[in-house]
Amino acid sequence: MNRHLSFVTSSLVVGLLAAGCAHQRASRELGQFRGQVVANPIADPVFAGARSSVVAVESFDARGKLTGFGTGFYFGTDRIGTCLHVIDSGHSLQVVLADGQRYPVAGIFGTDPLTDLAVLWVTNPPPENRFLPVRNDPPEVGETVQTIAAPRQLPITVTRGQVLRQFELGTEMLNEGVELSVPAMPGFSGGPALDAEGRVVGVMSAVFRTASGKSSMAVPTGGLGELAGPMTPPLPWDQWIAAYPPMKPDVAALLHAGEQAGLNRPELAIDFFDRALTQDPNCTKAWMRKGYCLFQMGRPADAAGAFSRALALEPGLISPRMFLSLSLGVNGQPAEAERELAPLLATRPHLSMVQTWHGVCRMAQSDPVGAMVPLREAVRLSPDSAFAHLALGSLWDSFGETAAAEREYRAAIRLQASKSRARVALATLLLEAGRADEAEALLAGRQDLESIPRIHALQLLLAVKRGDTRSASRSLKGYVAAERKSPHPASIWPPLDSLLRQLDEKHSSAVRMVEHVGLIMLLSGRNDLARAAFAQLVQFTPETGENWFLLARAAYLTGRISEAESAARRALELKPAHAGAALVLGQVLASRGEWGAARDWLNRAAGLKANNFEALLALAAVEAHAGNPGKAAGFIVEARRLKADLPDRLVENPASYLPDRAAIHAAAQAN
Repeated sequence: MNRHLSFVTSSLVVGLLAAGCAHQRASRELGQFRGQVVANPIADPVFAGARSSVVAVESFDARGKLTGFGTGFYFGTDRIGTCLHVIDSGHSLQVVLADGQRYPVAGIFGTDPLTDLAVLWVTNPPPENRFLPVRNDPPEVGETVQTIAAPRQLPITVTRGQVLRQFELGTEMLNEGVELSVPAMPGFSGGPALDAEGRVVGVMSAVFRTASGKSSMAVPTGGLGELAGPMTPPLPWDQWIAAYPPMKPDVAALLHAGEQAGLNRPELAIDFFDRALTQDPNCTKAWMRKGYCLFQMGRPADAAGAFSRALALEPGLISPRMFLSLSLGVNGQPAEAERELAPLLATRPHLSMVQTWHGVCRMAQSDPVGAMVPLREAVRLSPDSAFAHLALGSLWDSFGETAAAEREYRAAIRLQASKSRARVALATLLLEAGRADEAEALLAGRQDLESIPRIHALQLLLAVKRGDTRSASRSLKGYVAAERKSPHPASIWPPLDSLLRQLDEKHSSAVRMVEHVGLIMLLSGRNDLARAAFAQLVQFTPETGENWFLLARAAYLTGRISEAESAARRALELKPAHAGAALVLGQVLASRGEWGAARDWLNRAAGLKANNFEALLALAAVEAHAGNPGKAAGFIVEARRLKADLPDRLVENPASYLPDRAAIHAAAQAN
């Protein structure tokens, strides 16, 4: 398994999707700061500039009775952003401007039940054609924000507070949130959260109830552009209401209660969603929320079932299809995940998140070349997408293109300084490159990273490098604790427990510790960290062929071809009949286009070890590259005898098992 697959499964997929409902990422404590109502908002320049763009949103039942109200804001001459729960039980909608004028809502550009966003289509522009600018990057912890609520028949209310934290609600590319020290006001749902320049940085959505009081959640603004992009036509209201009938009030109340509970406890929220489904089995939003909770609880297969039910009810929705694809990917079904993504690739190719996940699916199917096009397209479509940069960085990293990978990781951190996994990936890269001081500086003081197993593994290797056995032992125990709390823990407990016992008994040498750490990382698919450990190990034991082989394999899996070749040759000098070292050397030579020499070493590997599946695949790739399709097909037949579920891609194109690294290097330089 290549390093890009390790990164995808441990970070891009599992980490981003199962991080927990409110995985805190803020490193800055804000004490007891509380938001406050602005006493004289007219004098405030931010409010003065935004007032005419903020509206009250009212929804009515079939008899004209008010069923819900909230706030909205113009962010274009014909579009108003608000929350879905403000409008989803209405048979008709109207907006009320600051001067008291009322206009019916003409239609809907789009809604997203998972982010709770809705974009309304109106034919009446805002006064003086003034609408609010939208800021794409999320606000930083400690930044001052101002919220505006325009509740029905009440004065417009302005509150000022600070960003308390950023957190993940399941996936960094779809559904983040921002907690604000702003108390909930009547009708604040759907209102804008503004920065000091009057730009919208969030849409007010929910309330946090904690022991110290109440705070609020804002949904990031990125979803607005996805729902109402330049290529998205609105659906007239009569067609919308026919396609998406209003929700029953009792069901809406249960969903709202579940959403409030689910911000912190998905295992409690799911009960509300089940009760809502008992009353209305065809409630798409309830199925989506249930699937979302199941995913957070570490049950991706069940989550996929719930998202499938949502899609059966409303096939055109984007979010449930994305989350179904993501659920299948985390459940170890990347091919099925990509199939579910196909309709979005056909109808929404302009969405950066769709292209990003397409690239991730390709990577998870060991097709890095196929991943390159969609990931580069994702960055082109959305240069401000930290997730797209992170995914592209992992791709370059998998090929050993260190400079290109570092550039993308730093772009992700620059766009979103709190993005934990970009920091982890960059710190790993720096450690491998011998820049341990920079790696430590990148992680210093980041209390929010303690739930990520890879962080403890990195700190362990840094401690071993310093010869600090006590810190290494502490970091290893932290790694085990974090891994066991993960919804998708690595299945490597026997060697971990053995190492922990040795550390507790205080007779584990530095050599033994490094060896165990390397093997543990290799077993758990963290090939980059394994390579760092084995590089240290061969310094301790330069005459042990097996250790040189381990370094060669980890170096090859992380794209370090020259290091892999020298380590494999050293292993074969010390142990000439080592099948694994012969295999790695053959793979290295093949990656350089030296087909004859590669063929010799791969045949030797196959001869030294019966049923050598990897050698057969590599031989098939070599023969395909060398223009011998008949021989390639023969090796594929042998490989399929050993593993019947060989991916169709390898059967159809054996050469893809060993991609053209020269072309990849050229692309990295051009990028």
